[in-house]
Amino acid sequence: MSGLEGAIYGTLFTWAVTALGAACVLVVPGNKRSILDVSLGFSGGVMLAASYWSLLSPALDLAEERGWGAASCLPVSLGVLLGAGFVLLSDFLLPDTLTLIAEDKRVGGEESFSKDRTSENIKEDSNSNKTKFTEKECGGN
Repeated sequence: MSGLEGAIYGTLFTWAVTALGAACVLVVPGNKRSILDVSLGFSGGVMLAASYWSLLSPALDLAEERGWGAASCLPVSLGVLLGAGFVLLSDFLLPDTLTLIAEDKRVGGEESFSKDRTSENIKEDSNSNKTKFTEKECGGN
């Protein structure tokens, strides 16, 4: 198999698995908190494994090859700490998008999503746990 074929098969596989996971929303009835908790835990574990095997392990190997020896965890730890610091600093310095939308009642001539999706515009069908939108929500008058 060539590199291009492998990339195509890998992309199609990840697309299919993502679509399969997203399709669970269509078959799981109502708000099942336990299913959501398990899904969140599983996805967190997958991301931790991906972070280690795809990023940290190769970085440790590279640091060891470049002569860090037993202290090869130092440059890797510094990189992780710098990345975490960047994310934290960005969180403080960049404005919250939802706050900006809430403050600006109109965005581009259209009412903002947060204003349209208020509890006044959404009706809950108590028999089937399905959310029904009013005619106004669907673009009617």
